[in-house]
Amino acid sequence: MIKYENKEPKAVGCVYLLGEHNHYNDSDFYAQYIDVEKGTFEYEEYDTTRFGGGGYATVDLDFEHLNKFWEKAKPILSESVKKSLFREAEEITKGKLVVVNRGRKVPHGVTGEVFWLKEVNYDPYQRAWGWKTKIGLKDDVGNVYWTYADNVDVVSPENYVNEDMVEPRLKRQYDHLFDIACKLRKDEDKEVLKKEFYRF
Repeated sequence: MIKYENKEPKAVGCVYLLGEHNHYNDSDFYAQYIDVEKGTFEYEEYDTTRFGGGGYATVDLDFEHLNKFWEKAKPILSESVKKSLFREAEEITKGKLVVVNRGRKVPHGVTGEVFWLKEVNYDPYQRAWGWKTKIGLKDDVGNVYWTYADNVDVVSPENYVNEDMVEPRLKRQYDHLFDIACKLRKDEDKEVLKKEFYRF
């Protein structure tokens, strides 16, 4: 719940985290909560040490609001997870098939499997901007090429993503929130609560 003086409380039964941003002289206090109607995660700063007259908040997530939220949130989060997985699939890692599209030393169009990666910095002063990922790739006839990860793209990144990868990530998000709601019911057994309220 988030409450301001002379105002109706908001996000009742929906706040799952309180936090604080520490600055040089001041702090800002925030709450993270679920929006049951939108099926989204929300954030609000409710108080600060800069001036008086802020509000207050408490963690009060309950199962009723969580499960109503999840009905709307699951398809939204599912799309978000798929996008995240696709971005991960585009990352250069060992075992992926890549094609050289940039750079000067390796001909563009060379395709091979990444078998080696290493972070290197050839700047004599080891400055931060000098760090790059160097990779080794081997084509289908055994030729080996050395270049930088910036010069290649993953071939068909969609091949590294499937529906079976989505559900476990969604479950982790739901379970995290469910655990918070369980902890607020301090005197009750989690397994008993799970039988009654668990909806994943």
